[in-house]
Amino acid sequence: MKRYLLIIVLILSASSSSAEVFKVKPDGKIRFIASTTGPTRISVKNNRISDVISADSQFQLHHHEATGDLFLKYVGGEERVVEVGYIVTEGGQTIGFEMSPSSRLKEQTILIELQGLPTKSEASTTSATSQSSGFEVSESGDESYAGYLTAIVREIVRDKIGRKSASKYKVGSTVATLRRGKLSARAFSTSAKSGTRPNPQTFYSSKTAAVWVDDISTGGRFWVVTVEAR
Repeated sequence: MKRYLLIIVLILSASSSSAEVFKVKPDGKIRFIASTTGPTRISVKNNRISDVISADSQFQLHHHEATGDLFLKYVGGEERVVEVGYIVTEGGQTIGFEMSPSSRLKEQTILIELQGLPTKSEASTTSATSQSSGFEVSESGDESYAGYLTAIVREIVRDKIGRKSASKYKVGSTVATLRRGKLSARAFSTSAKSGTRPNPQTFYSSKTAAVWVDDISTGGRFWVVTVEAR
């Protein structure tokens, strides 16, 4: 009996230290358990974590400069609350998360594998295109914040605008909105004189954090996305 008990204990010990792998596309969401009795490590395969955006947390966060991994240490009380937020990578990808504190695990390792990323040649083309696409970010000096803004604009363009024609909508009327934390994105159409693409600076206000203007006009109108801090 003791021998069998020892084998079971060894198996449980081995399983508790194995990594939990999540395969997710950028802008997707993962749900995981974080240990309250030991460290929790979060790692993004072939990438580095640059920032975590969430409300007040029960965990103390430590970013490892050498590996780009994130380590969590529970510092909350007995009342454990599920936390939500976003993980931002140095590559500009954003992953939503829902984290549940638990004392069942002595330690936890979360490994994120991003799916659907472009190849190196596609990434080079995308990078070259984005530099002339009219996407402008307010000067904050924070690359991770700029990556987060880029992800929000990408999401509203992909999920809310898609292949819709700007010419079918009234100029200035809101076609779609998207909220992420304290940021709010708005998509609308605008007209252009002689088909000339508007300058993104035209749409800036004191609350504006980023502006994106489409390169292609339809019926003399362009898509515009503004992101504002609430």
